Amino acid sequence: MDEFELSFKDLNLDEVIKNRRDVVLSGVLSRYGRLNSVVQYKADKFIGKGQLLDAEFLFSKNSFREIQKIDQVLFSFDGNGEAMKVSIDGMNLQDGDFEGTIQLNSKESFKKSTGRVTVHKIQFRPKIYELTLGAQPAEIRAYGKFALEGQSLKDWFLMIATPKLISKAYDLSALKAQGRQLKDGDSELRITVAEGALQEDSVLLNWLRPTLLEQEWPAGLVSFSELSVRLNFEPDRLVRWTRGYARLKSRWQFSTEGTFDRNKKVSGWMQWDRPDRKFLKWNYAGDFFDGAWEPQTQWVQSWLDQKNQFLQDYPAIKYKSKTQKDSTSGEDKSDS
Repeated sequence: MDEFELSFKDLNLDEVIKNRRDVVLSGVLSRYGRLNSVVQYKADKFIGKGQLLDAEFLFSKNSFREIQKIDQVLFSFDGNGEAMKVSIDGMNLQDGDFEGTIQLNSKESFKKSTGRVTVHKIQFRPKIYELTLGAQPAEIRAYGKFALEGQSLKDWFLMIATPKLISKAYDLSALKAQGRQLKDGDSELRITVAEGALQEDSVLLNWLRPTLLEQEWPAGLVSFSELSVRLNFEPDRLVRWTRGYARLKSRWQFSTEGTFDRNKKVSGWMQWDRPDRKFLKWNYAGDFFDGAWEPQTQWVQSWLDQKNQFLQDYPAIKYKSKTQKDSTSGEDKSDS
């Protein structure tokens, strides 16, 4: 057969694949929708275009789920039995927006593929942001590329950015996250924020509060002019963070490095610095937000020696003052 044309009209993809396993995007789409497409075969080449209707993205967090309905996806493709180029040329999101393209180039009968993501703007329905980030709706940009062997991701790079992200706990400007695959199998994610603010009673600041001793957070919002951190994800499920840094507008600078292991335990260090060369260094170990701070700076230890009430108010600090040591020593002698 030299040439032919094949058409699909309202093909229900959910019915076609409902009994199949290992379906592509099975964890991303809760509904695959209906397919309309025209495929032409001529001169040993397939050329086609079409639309996918009424599909749904699935978002979940802590057993809660939200759906982003996709009214229409426009796509095109061309190639032969060995190589194929597929392009998503447009997408209409219900109560959302999308501007960009996603391309996939395959060879060796889809055994190897490369792709490129160019999304100038994507915005989901408000409920998606409430569920995933506890935030208000925000425009997102995404640019990246990837390589596949079969359905396995072998190499990738992705940059995601938003000009503004606001929630009850934070207000972030020029947020950018850049991730990539490393040669040794690890992956890396670098997060930067140009400026922003955190609520003084946020979980993060309450966790850090005892490490600044009796320094008071500004009332309301704690503002910073720079924030960055680099995360390394290793194959054994170890997460390592390095170059963690934040500059508060109250002149304090914050730096940290550490690890988060497969048992969900954290260990690392953090340090506060100020231009007058005052610094406070701490080690930390335990669960996130429920571990122990151990002072590493001598003047901080000397300060704590005089602050028994402060140590009682913040039991997360693992340190015995001289008064506590003397009291323990006296009890031991009395027992003997």
